[in-house]
Amino acid sequence: MRTLALVYQSQLKSAQAEALLSKVLETMRHIPEFRQLSRATILIELARADLSQGKHEQAEALLRECLSIGDTKTPENWESFRCRSLLGASLAGQKRYAEAEPLLIEGYDGMLQRESVIPALFRFNVAHAVEQLAQLYRALGKADKAAEWDLVGQARKATVSK
Repeated sequence: MRTLALVYQSQLKSAQAEALLSKVLETMRHIPEFRQLSRATILIELARADLSQGKHEQAEALLRECLSIGDTKTPENWESFRCRSLLGASLAGQKRYAEAEPLLIEGYDGMLQRESVIPALFRFNVAHAVEQLAQLYRALGKADKAAEWDLVGQARKATVSK
């Protein structure tokens, strides 16, 4: 079901992805043996679906639970930094910019440092973190910083297309 949900996400069908991931998460609640790390992965994907639908508060709750698991089990894993970045995005979506900025920066930096171990299917998260930082600085009225992050994003795209 997770794989199908990822396909829905890639097709920008967030509502369908959210429905499937919610079912997976509910099923996991009834299986005590299911690993917490697997749960964290589902929480991230469900939060992404929520964010793409503008459900920032709902995503925040999922991402805080995910971060709690990640900080306990695998604090140096790239997905822990992905979670930070997405949590920053959810806070920025709620106009809680002061809380969002350090999470977005830490998430980006952590993923960038671990980019070589991020599966190819998920490397878009680094570019997404760059976009979120540029959006944050635009919202804060810091055009120079937004432009800097836009340049980082353009450089990443040029590198990827080669």
